[in-house]
Amino acid sequence: MAAEHDVTIENTNYTISKIPFGNEERTLYNYNRLRLTDNIKEENWFVNIIADIDNYYGKEYIDSFEYNTYVPLKLIPPLI
Repeated sequence: MAAEHDVTIENTNYTISKIPFGNEERTLYNYNRLRLTDNIKEENWFVNIIADIDNYYGKEYIDSFEYNTYVPLKLIPPLI
């Protein structure tokens, strides 16, 4: 008997900037999640495994040279 595996890998990254109200400072928040999912099925039983790796970066790191240097590359497809 062989079990079926359905493995997925998902990387999610959000940077959120809250607009300041009055004299408040800007709130800047970065959330980066790597999610590994494995669904295993064999005959009449199943297992669903989810593992998350989370990173939270504050304003100092998001405003740093290092963070702004490694911006995501955007794919521009060729025009046919």
